[in-house]
Amino acid sequence: METKEKLLRTSFQCFLEHGYEKASISKITEQCNITKGAFYHHFKTKEEVFLAVMNSYFYEVEKWIREKIYSSEDMKTMIPRILDYPGYFANTKFAANINEKHYILLLDATRRFPEFKKKVANIYSGSMDLFCQRVKEAQINGEIRKDIDADSLAVHIFSLAEGLILMVVMLDDIGKIKEEGAKISEGLWDMVKK
Repeated sequence: METKEKLLRTSFQCFLEHGYEKASISKITEQCNITKGAFYHHFKTKEEVFLAVMNSYFYEVEKWIREKIYSSEDMKTMIPRILDYPGYFANTKFAANINEKHYILLLDATRRFPEFKKKVANIYSGSMDLFCQRVKEAQINGEIRKDIDADSLAVHIFSLAEGLILMVVMLDDIGKIKEEGAKISEGLWDMVKK
């Protein structure tokens, strides 16, 4: 693994463990087993590495969402794939299991860096727009009811996905949440199918 990639992963874990305030360049370089010179070769400040980490993390999330939307051949398969948001965390390079520290880190990033908050909002907005396009295509193809409001359905599904993630955090039972997500998907499909 190249030094910058290792540095990003290690920094992410350090920020998760210690929070932005208590994470330091010294802790990051120690955990990464690199010199401060190697750190400064890639990043000038803790703020710069923090933003790089969060941008990389959300780039992965956005890529994952888009892959779920694009690779689904129809709405019947797309809805459960989007609601399997907890499954993302089983495959990400940054964190095998989501916990409350992820939310704290996200909230801290959006509070400290308004430009990051806008970036996250754009990711949500872009993903929901893409989903809405697929809903409209499904309506034209006769797959789902024409009276379904695409924007409203997108908000419902993405809100449910976020709610399922929060439940994973609170209940610490990803298996049960995946089951619930599958049940919700079936119910949603029954409501929107033609």
